[in-house]
Amino acid sequence: MQRRDDLLGNGYLAVLRTTFISDFGYRIETLARLARRLIAPIASVILWTIIYAASNTTTINGFPRADIFIYFFLVSAIGSVIPNANISNSMQYDIQSGNVATYLIKPFIYPLALIAETGGDALYEFTFITLPIFFVACATVGFNLVLLRVALFPIEILLGFLMTSLIYFMIGCLAAYVINISGISNTLLWVFNVLGGRLIPLTLFPAGIASVLTILPFASIYYLPVATISGLASWSYITNGILYMLGWIAVFFLASLLVWRVSKKKILAAGG
Repeated sequence: MQRRDDLLGNGYLAVLRTTFISDFGYRIETLARLARRLIAPIASVILWTIIYAASNTTTINGFPRADIFIYFFLVSAIGSVIPNANISNSMQYDIQSGNVATYLIKPFIYPLALIAETGGDALYEFTFITLPIFFVACATVGFNLVLLRVALFPIEILLGFLMTSLIYFMIGCLAAYVINISGISNTLLWVFNVLGGRLIPLTLFPAGIASVLTILPFASIYYLPVATISGLASWSYITNGILYMLGWIAVFFLASLLVWRVSKKKILAAGG
């Protein structure tokens, strides 16, 4: 993309900064996305309120009915930043248009440029969608904010962004072999939504399934950040969750290196 070409001598942070600034040109679209993110959780709140009422209880598997509103609004806020599916879309365009061959001979590392570029978009979304929704939720419901939990919230989102970037980078590599990877990306997105806590809080799964999901990378995407800042998660759960996430990032990083090495040979053999 043009913003990568213009910043060859300025480093990856310059790519991130330029992407962030260029997104200001879409203010109306940003307001529309913000409105959609504020409206989307209402259906989930209504549905779970009905479930709690039908169960004639205020707590299900340790998840209080009073936390429904804040949980789904914060999940919606995080969903504007992660998972980072944009990276696979960019790769599909670059590979199938032949632009990737040009990028590969230029003096920057193509995967890092992709992450920097999509990182600028994510930072913009976090600033103008995630944070406003967070403040609206706090003002509407109100809950006790613990300084350390607040500090961990953006860190966990950043780690989730990096982890999903690596996953979608590997999917993007498949564009060297298949015509359209959107079906794979969309399927993975639904897997993240169902198993990551976006549609159903993990504590509402059966205990055995919830334990397995906690170890897998899914819980790190939505449930961990929301449970951390809202006070739903214990400190031991938070610590283990972050360690699991760092472990999965290491695994996906090594896997990405291997997948990229193989797909890069395919791209160069095909002439881009």
